[in-house]
Amino acid sequence: MSHHVKHMIRLEYLETARHTKWQLCYRMQTQGAQNMKADAEARGWHMWRIVLEDAATGATVGTVEQAYSQPTEPGADGLPQLVIPGAERVSVAQLIQRRIDAPKAPTKPQRRADHGLFDTGARDQLSMF
Repeated sequence: MSHHVKHMIRLEYLETARHTKWQLCYRMQTQGAQNMKADAEARGWHMWRIVLEDAATGATVGTVEQAYSQPTEPGADGLPQLVIPGAERVSVAQLIQRRIDAPKAPTKPQRRADHGLFDTGARDQLSMF
């Protein structure tokens, strides 16, 4: 590492939800954080993070940014936990919009379409023979 650079950033990832050990993708100087973020988002990993590290020792100083491929929320221990798709929390406005967009339900019981042209039983016409 260069002696005049105090901090570097490194991109780490978990490829799938089953992986628990962070894999190093690459390191670069801190000015490249936006390019690193765009690169991480394009790769489709389960989870990724950009970590700030001390250039001399390689020790982690902090996390610059992290993201998951699925929505997360804080768990009981304060750490992020994945949310089952379709079980996300929604705002009142989103709930109202979902009800507006839902198909209209009938107000009365509907009659079956088995009469006249749509009467499949009458098509047999076995009574004629």
